[in-house]
Amino acid sequence: MKKKSKKKIWIIAAIVAVIVIVAVALPKGGKGKTVATDSVLKGELVSSVDVSGPIESEQETNVYSKETLLAKEIRVSEGDVVKKGDILAILDTDELEREIAKQKLALESSDKSIAEQKTSNSSNAAKAKSNLDAAEDSLKKQQIIYDNAKKEYESGTSANIEKIKIAYEQAKSNYEDENSPEIVNAKSTLDSTGQKLTAAKTLYEGGDLAKNDFDAAQAAYDTASSSYDALKESYRRAYEQASLDYENIGKNTEDAYNTASLDLNTAKSNYESAKIELEQANSGDTKVAELGRDSQQVDLDQLTERLNNAAITAPSDGTLAQVNLKVGQTPSGIIFVIENTGGLRAKTYVKEYNLADVKIGQTAVIKTNGTGEKEYSGKVSYIAPTSKDATSASNVEFEVRVSIDDADESLRVGMQARVNIILAKKEGVLYVPYDYVGKNADGKDVVYVIEKSGKEIAAKEILVTTGIESDVYVEISGDGITEGTKVITTPDDIETGDKVVVRAEDKAGA
Repeated sequence: MKKKSKKKIWIIAAIVAVIVIVAVALPKGGKGKTVATDSVLKGELVSSVDVSGPIESEQETNVYSKETLLAKEIRVSEGDVVKKGDILAILDTDELEREIAKQKLALESSDKSIAEQKTSNSSNAAKAKSNLDAAEDSLKKQQIIYDNAKKEYESGTSANIEKIKIAYEQAKSNYEDENSPEIVNAKSTLDSTGQKLTAAKTLYEGGDLAKNDFDAAQAAYDTASSSYDALKESYRRAYEQASLDYENIGKNTEDAYNTASLDLNTAKSNYESAKIELEQANSGDTKVAELGRDSQQVDLDQLTERLNNAAITAPSDGTLAQVNLKVGQTPSGIIFVIENTGGLRAKTYVKEYNLADVKIGQTAVIKTNGTGEKEYSGKVSYIAPTSKDATSASNVEFEVRVSIDDADESLRVGMQARVNIILAKKEGVLYVPYDYVGKNADGKDVVYVIEKSGKEIAAKEILVTTGIESDVYVEISGDGITEGTKVITTPDDIETGDKVVVRAEDKAGA
């Protein structure tokens, strides 16, 4: 049968010891083994893991200082109950307040200087606006001149321009087009004579062609090459002449167009300069001054924030568990620890062999010495994924936390809690102490009852099925097992059919 840790096993041990002593003290009479019997009980049976550990807060808040100023005043002590926003300590801010006063004076001076600069620039703004208007009128007029010059340049002023333009485009096409009939024929002749020359050279060098024939092939290739180059050159000269004619005939309109374009760009530049001048007149040099003023404001805001940080406040409601700061000290690390006593839990450790039975969400009953027999209800809220340090393989434990659902002011952080984690609970089950259940020759769970046959009394085996287990009792069921059934309390000393003498009976109790 499954063996578990039992906090009440000493009770059963004492009962069995008494029974054995009484049995030994009674006379044997030679009629069989002396045994004691006890009754099968019926009622509620609870299977639990019993552990202990301290009460602690479910929510612990560490308080730090953002400043390293000396502590001037500590307003709380350990154990004080505080509300969120309560002042816990005040740091010395004398030097900080002097810096803030100095920074405020510098900021006021910057504001005054910026105001004076803006007043000085107002008159310049009106003049700059007048210059901008004049530049805008000039730009509009020059745009009209440019548009007319461009139109005249692009359309031409006489029929000769169009005629020369056509001749220019034709000459350009002849020069650039490699696929014109004349170029194609000349190129074909050049390629053909080149191939013949290559073939003649091969034969000549091999001694299969006379030198005269080779020279003739060379002359034919040279002639074809000269013709091709002369044709390309004639096209080039024609293109250059046409380009020159086209440039000369349109030079006047182009010059007028170029001049108008330059004048338009100048007008645009003047207009943009006038806009910039107006923007500068409106803002003057205050942008640089305002940047400096903004930097001063940032410095002042930072100093003000530091001043606010000098009053260290409680970030949450709770009870002060630690005060790690004294007057005259510089804050470092955790200076206050606040525990929320409205949410408490028991922190305990469960042995490795019980861990598989413990689950998140299981209910628990919590008691402490400080609260007497009052029971608090809770639930398993956390099971550590790894064990704490163990001194041996048999001492492996895992941290388990049990949140307390109905904590009140009587329950305090630091109290030692006794925790019963409920694994299973049944109502109306039959049960007996663990030691009343034995094993038969086949290794099956059994209990032994008294069977009478005439004047003889013998032990009879009944197969049972075990169920949930508490620290002391185990659930049983079997043929003929009912509430009050008398079973032999020492099954390990009995076999079915043994003659027995019932010397004493124990009344089963809790």
